[in-house]
Amino acid sequence: MRLSDFWGVFYLLGDYMIGTVPPLSMRLFADPGKPRSAKSTEKGIEIAFTIKDVEVSAAGAIIQDKFEKNLAVYLMMFGTWNDFDQTSQIEKESVISLEYIVAPPDPATGQEFQMMGFLSEMLSKQFEFATMNPNGTVKRLTPQSEPGFLGLRIPKDYKGKVLRLWRFVLQPS
Repeated sequence: MRLSDFWGVFYLLGDYMIGTVPPLSMRLFADPGKPRSAKSTEKGIEIAFTIKDVEVSAAGAIIQDKFEKNLAVYLMMFGTWNDFDQTSQIEKESVISLEYIVAPPDPATGQEFQMMGFLSEMLSKQFEFATMNPNGTVKRLTPQSEPGFLGLRIPKDYKGKVLRLWRFVLQPS
């Protein structure tokens, strides 16, 4: 069996590719009423704070819808975009916010969306995240989660408001 034949049958299981508008961003705002600090150490800057609010955006537009926010965070964590950046806003050694930004490493020109990857790839990454240690060793055989926790459930007719989605179903010819 050729690899193209193998991927060609995944559409029977509901697999598809997802595209969306880059970049995706998640900004964590520090609670000014709680301790917050940014100190230089031998290993770099050590930041400690309590999160008061989270702002998620797509292509620079803030996402208000809870489903879209959760979807954007899922795509950031388990999608294939690996051009990662982290910025922080610090005033007088006091943390204001910390932002994580992901974008495609080699964006295609001439289109507003970029491919994020196959749904099956994201599910595999989520399972690995739930069962493996960062060093690659197994921490558990099954995820410690409720049934239905794994995966991404996007309604068939869902196109997105701020986090606009494109779906591509690949079928063998």
